[in-house]
Amino acid sequence: MAAVRPRRTRVGKRNQVTIPAAMLRRLGVAPGESVEVVEDGDAITIRRADDALSRAAGMLHTPGAPTLSIEQMNELIRKGYDERAKDRLSRLWD
Repeated sequence: MAAVRPRRTRVGKRNQVTIPAAMLRRLGVAPGESVEVVEDGDAITIRRADDALSRAAGMLHTPGAPTLSIEQMNELIRKGYDERAKDRLSRLWD
């Protein structure tokens, strides 16, 4: 990925930071989606969070991961489909 020039933003009274829309679009992050925030030395990294469907798929191939019942797997799959549908709909309305 090509380097993108740094952008300056302010921290608001409620500790909120506005991330430029173009950056979010490049990462595929839509309004309302969860992101992960990681402290990394003197920097803060914000990255797209995994959705439930991806987490469920990862559990199938992870040695030592907890065993899930069919019902638990189905629930994770349902949540993943719900998250993806919500994401697609929100993008249609933007």
